[in-house]
Amino acid sequence: MTLPRDLLDQAGRLLTHETKKPKQASLRRAISTAYYALFHLLGSEAGKRMAPSEPKNIEFQMQRALEHGTMKRTCQSFAGGTLPLPLQHLVTGTIEPELRMVAKDFVDLQEARHPADYDLIHTFTKQEANDRVEKAKEAFSNWASVRKSPNAALFLVALALPKMYEKRG
Repeated sequence: MTLPRDLLDQAGRLLTHETKKPKQASLRRAISTAYYALFHLLGSEAGKRMAPSEPKNIEFQMQRALEHGTMKRTCQSFAGGTLPLPLQHLVTGTIEPELRMVAKDFVDLQEARHPADYDLIHTFTKQEANDRVEKAKEAFSNWASVRKSPNAALFLVALALPKMYEKRG
């Protein structure tokens, strides 16, 4: 899990290396990097859990198959507790609050990344960027507390295999 943790650390460093008046580029990169830290954390976890050990490095190919928009929709579903019917019977008990927060934070961070990467009119404050980096740190912590639960496994499968539950035309 080196890359996700390194990205999270880098997002924090981007906020501290210009102490007086951080450049917009640094604030934007911190927000975007915080999102990608969580994206890669969940992708790495899905790859490790779902990919066979052979052929070598297949888990990395699996991670490449994850799609941002699909992951966002899945996270919205888990965060709101409104799972599609095919997933509802697979939930063990209730979805843990920490898992719901990971899902919610993913959505929030992705929505913050878009203007950070593409909206050149928007000006970010250091506080806004710091809030996003802290949100990513909380998501990492929440994930660590639920990652071995059956519902976390279901969440990872749903992120990676959306056709398992999406309506087919």
